[in-house]
Amino acid sequence: MRNLTHLALTLFISTVALAQDTDPVRRPLAAAIRDHTAIIANARFVISHELDARIKTLPATTPPDVGQRLVAEKKAFDSTGALPAWLAVLPPVKGYPETMAEADARLDAAYKNAEAAYVRALRADLAQTVRAERQQIRIPSVTIATLAARPAAPPTPPPATVAPKVPGEFVDLLPLVNVERDSKNGRWERTPGGLKSDRGDGSGIRIQYAPPEEYDFLVEFTRDHGNDSMGQICWAYGHSFRWSVGAWDNTIAGIDDLEGRQAINNRTKVKMGIENGVRYQSVVKVRKNQISCYLDGRLITTLETDYSDLSYKAWQDAPGILGIEIWRANFTVHKMTLTEITGKGSKVKASARKFIRGSALRPSSEPSRAPDSAP
Repeated sequence: MRNLTHLALTLFISTVALAQDTDPVRRPLAAAIRDHTAIIANARFVISHELDARIKTLPATTPPDVGQRLVAEKKAFDSTGALPAWLAVLPPVKGYPETMAEADARLDAAYKNAEAAYVRALRADLAQTVRAERQQIRIPSVTIATLAARPAAPPTPPPATVAPKVPGEFVDLLPLVNVERDSKNGRWERTPGGLKSDRGDGSGIRIQYAPPEEYDFLVEFTRDHGNDSMGQICWAYGHSFRWSVGAWDNTIAGIDDLEGRQAINNRTKVKMGIENGVRYQSVVKVRKNQISCYLDGRLITTLETDYSDLSYKAWQDAPGILGIEIWRANFTVHKMTLTEITGKGSKVKASARKFIRGSALRPSSEPSRAPDSAP
């Protein structure tokens, strides 16, 4: 049904495109149809990628019936748009019901406005045409939204999409931190549960460790209070970047700065937030030509890069090392580790100088400059 709807929308777009040059009523309607189609296509892409990744990473020990079920669910989604109920709980999917409902509402409003405009212009024939179109394609995007309403309990999901582990030297980064020396823009303390922060804007911890060429940087954390982000400051091939989750008032995750754009305005942005009181594991996998970012074992975003387009400046007095950075929330950092993949990292001789207060350039939720236009 969903595929038929897409075909109908495509045909309507073609018809509208021919008429809109001479019919101003059709122009906003055509734009609304294009926007609606793009939103649905993006939703399908994210979900299809998640299903494909799970199929490709099934362990050899997976029972045959689990693998067969996952393949069948993927085929059902491709042909009809039907999703297994367990997929609705995944972080990349949680925001789509609301997004798709809003898209449906905007498209419906555009059709109503066009019909009303034709009625005012005494063009009953065109008003009837628009009304018929609206009735034909007005199929709400409930393929995902109605999953939460299903009464049956979801089956146990297949294993999560986890990148294969690569042997390498394991480095425990937490003991390298001296909270008095290495903190900035806020107060941190070492507790039995890990490093605890106060609610500072751009409060950070630098880690006295220069990473190798390729590595996995893992941070386990809990947001105790607040509504903003945890960021991992990474260094690779002469450039610094930041991976953040729960950024921009807990609405997105992404990589800063890409081609001079913050995560809110670049292609690494993913719509998602995190919950207070929940322990998360975030992993940044740095490779020669790619960055992959995971949360709780699931791939959230990936970037093909030679690193020359990355330029996040968390601090200027200590380039070349790792760190973490938080905004407008209290966090507990339980664990920080690094696995060397290619090359050798090294501990850095700690500077006696503390961070200069206010050395962070800007928060993740309120840029100090006007945001770039969205790509």
